[in-house]
Amino acid sequence: MSEPVTRRGDREGRRRDILRAASELLEAEGYDGFHMREIARGAGVSAGTLYSYFQTKEHIFADLATEEFGRLRRRIEKLSAEPGTGFTRLLEALLPDLVHFHGVFGKHFSTWVRSRQKDADGSAEYMKPFETSYLGMMGQLEDSLRRAADRDGQRLDASPLCMRLIWSTIVGLADEFVHRRHEAHSYDPEALTRYASSALLAALSR
Repeated sequence: MSEPVTRRGDREGRRRDILRAASELLEAEGYDGFHMREIARGAGVSAGTLYSYFQTKEHIFADLATEEFGRLRRRIEKLSAEPGTGFTRLLEALLPDLVHFHGVFGKHFSTWVRSRQKDADGSAEYMKPFETSYLGMMGQLEDSLRRAADRDGQRLDASPLCMRLIWSTIVGLADEFVHRRHEAHSYDPEALTRYASSALLAALSR
């Protein structure tokens, strides 16, 4: 766990310490091991201090995911701006980031949603920035993929279901690689990514 580096009274710095410790715990132990007392211990704060920042672990998870959506959006924007980045190249370059995201956050979303429904306060104000960040990332992904397809001389179907199919495929690939199923079935992950990208572009362009 990270050593706390924040001086007393620096609330924003203390919040960063808490989120850093929470991120490390989530990545190491998954959602089942994501407990408030362990987060407090990793951040070097008391349970009371932790609860003065975050009422629930669901709130902490949402804030971490919010930050990660923002990082992904910036990553997509940067890759998309590189000259000659077509549809397949963009997906290939993004997949390691998306696999990491799925391994740390995505595979726990269903559990997180179920645990959120048990929140006593029910206010969930933290969901507003979460949703905004998620939609921003998805909007950037759609815009970048459409422009990448255009560079390949193709035009993706205008239906809103087009991006849902692409995103579902990306999540499926990420889940496949997070659970290392390619090792059991002896195929090259990069080859599957290229094949999936080519198949998506051929099926969804007009």
